[in-house]
Amino acid sequence: MSREGLNDLIAEGRIQAGTNTDLAQTPLGLSDRSGAQHPDVSTVEAFKRTLLNAKSITFPGSTTRIWMTTKLFPQLGIAKELEGKITNTGVAAVANGDAKIEIQR
Repeated sequence: MSREGLNDLIAEGRIQAGTNTDLAQTPLGLSDRSGAQHPDVSTVEAFKRTLLNAKSITFPGSTTRIWMTTKLFPQLGIAKELEGKITNTGVAAVANGDAKIEIQR
């Protein structure tokens, strides 16, 4: 279960606070279309530029989208600029050219 989902269950009182244990952490991955120039994500500023310059960004239907749209993008100060670019169609949209990049967790 994702940290976000677990925190929600703790907040709802369905899991007792302090009894949870993290078993793993998963890094974020970025997919782009075969043959395309790889996006620059070497620094935070480069990552922001990549997202802002992308015509479209897709996520699989998961908590990654929730975390990125409610936590990361606002923290980076780019949430408003990305609102119209985000879909949840996943990596298939990148493969067929409907999305520029996919972010996965």
